[in-house]
Amino acid sequence: MLRSSLRHAATVLLVAVAAGCARDGALVEVALRLDPAAFGRDAGHGRPTMLAIGDEVRPVVDAPVIRVLAHKRAIPIRQGRARFTVQLDAEASSAPDDALLLATKHVRPVPGGDEIALGAAAIHFVRRDSGWRLLRAPDDPGRVTIEVDEPGADPSTTLEVQIQSMGRAATDLVSKPFPVTAGSRLLLAFGLARPLDDPAGTSTFRAELTCEGRATLILLEERLSSDARRTAHWHDAAFDLPRAGDDCRLRLRVAGPAADAGTGVWATPLLLGRVARGAPVRRNVVLISLDTLRADHLSAYGYPRETSPQIDARLAARGTVFEDVSTTFPLTNPGHMSLMTGLFAGTLPRPGVLDAWTPATMLAEALGDAGYVTGAYTEDALLAGMFGFWFGFDRFVERPLVAEARGAATFADGARFLRRNRGRRFFLFLHTYKVHAPYVSSPAYGRFADPRDWDGPLATRGVPPEHRGAVDAYDRAIREADDQVAGFLAELDRLGLADDTHVVLVSDHGEAFGEHGLVGHGFGGHQEQLRIPLILRGPGVPAGRRVAAPSSITDVLPTLLDLLGLPPLDTQGRSLRPLFTGGATPEPRALPFLWIGGQARGVRHGSVKLLEAAPSPELYDLVLDPGERRPLDDAELLAAQRAVLAAAESAEAARRSALTTEGERRQGTVATEVMMESLRALGYVE
Repeated sequence: MLRSSLRHAATVLLVAVAAGCARDGALVEVALRLDPAAFGRDAGHGRPTMLAIGDEVRPVVDAPVIRVLAHKRAIPIRQGRARFTVQLDAEASSAPDDALLLATKHVRPVPGGDEIALGAAAIHFVRRDSGWRLLRAPDDPGRVTIEVDEPGADPSTTLEVQIQSMGRAATDLVSKPFPVTAGSRLLLAFGLARPLDDPAGTSTFRAELTCEGRATLILLEERLSSDARRTAHWHDAAFDLPRAGDDCRLRLRVAGPAADAGTGVWATPLLLGRVARGAPVRRNVVLISLDTLRADHLSAYGYPRETSPQIDARLAARGTVFEDVSTTFPLTNPGHMSLMTGLFAGTLPRPGVLDAWTPATMLAEALGDAGYVTGAYTEDALLAGMFGFWFGFDRFVERPLVAEARGAATFADGARFLRRNRGRRFFLFLHTYKVHAPYVSSPAYGRFADPRDWDGPLATRGVPPEHRGAVDAYDRAIREADDQVAGFLAELDRLGLADDTHVVLVSDHGEAFGEHGLVGHGFGGHQEQLRIPLILRGPGVPAGRRVAAPSSITDVLPTLLDLLGLPPLDTQGRSLRPLFTGGATPEPRALPFLWIGGQARGVRHGSVKLLEAAPSPELYDLVLDPGERRPLDDAELLAAQRAVLAAAESAEAARRSALTTEGERRQGTVATEVMMESLRALGYVE
């Protein structure tokens, strides 16, 4: 009866939380994240392990360690089956068959090197629970043959496979003491890291709170079956806590088959508390990235077609438009990593990737530390969490990329996040490939198909005739994305959150349509690939303002922290707030950028831009020649711009070296701690 009542209470509270109801109308924030360090499980690099259940990733207190036992590439698929043989090491050879896992990914030849297809082929392993068999050689148990069923596979597809083993997550976790104040609420989430072999098995997840001088309070005792329908997602619960002083401990336990297999996991618990009276007023943040959206195809930026009437009215007219913003690398992951870290693409040890031990702070981490509930919803491919984009997010959801439905699920997820968190300080990141090739739009958006446009307002844009149909389709996709953004902003209005929320619309890079002989993005440094939109709306941001000063995608992070009154981070961007609040215009600065190719690098300084690439450098004045049609023949200016580029590269190299050295030190510390833990388990050290 007690367990049933507790579960009922948890359900009632969860409904209240989902509705965003803060008691007495008071705004709440994250007072404490009970991360792995709070349970004595710190990995040594300061970042929690991220774990996926279904398509939602969350930071966890402890997770089964995945060990890759064998890795095989380019496995042909013949008549619906892939087959290969590998030799396992001695430890893996003695492991039972059911302790081994298989993860696969499909690799397809990609005409033209489409970025999303390359990303999907090169990144994502999918763990398989069925459709494969393991056969051991009778005379050598370490020599195994794997057969994988692939019915209907494209003949050109090959398979890349990892044989893995999964360690065990801790089954009994006790936190260090922490304070609980009046009005606190605890958010818990739990689940199975992978389905169990016995579908009839039932595991128990139990959470207890013990505070000094008080009896132990059983918060949760939930039975979870091993049925796949019950294990394919995270399970949430929320609890009001009594006022109990400064010495409380949370105990999280797993029993049953999930404990036996070591697959029961707990997401990082969140302790919510009321915002203290007199505390600084900090607004919510919504960051929307429309991947591949070039600035000069929005009507808010002067495009002759009405591609963005909703963005124009709801964001540009009510906020500030930054007219001259550049990305740091015209590809999805490097561009977004600059957005999230405030660092130029050449500064990170690996452009577009943030390892767990790299000491650079993500925007979500900074806002999470400031008490924000954080959530991200993306459409997979190159904005993959495993590149480091998930750090700092309480929820990181990667939806499968479905061409005809791009954007719809992302903004629907975003609207649900708003409803769930309307009474909390939150940071929400939304990313969609809606305007990325192949430029798919719904039948209702069958406009921008009049060839006469190319004899009129679009005649001077430098697009060859063979690429004009692609531009038409691109513009239709932008128009549909415009309505998707509008629907989300309408929900922000309906919930009464608009006046208390900073909304940022940005992109990671643009798109070329043959203006300089290139199509797509990533392979050139001209403005059609580098120039991106940036529109900011919210408290303290003037309406209808336009800023012409050259800016960078790295400026978004410092600008938001400045607006929120949070301490600045050590970034290479700078706050744009003085540009729209009447401050002094800053001196021109170097804005370096990279792209794919030999010696593919460049720099922007004021209106002058250098492309340092084979076969010869190109120099432009973007005020006199915004379309980059007339390269400058000025040896003195070229030498000066090369000196600017050399100084920028030197600064990047110094910063990169420092990040690499500190990251390697942290990584080495982690490796040492893992090794010592293994030695203790074997009894070699105490």
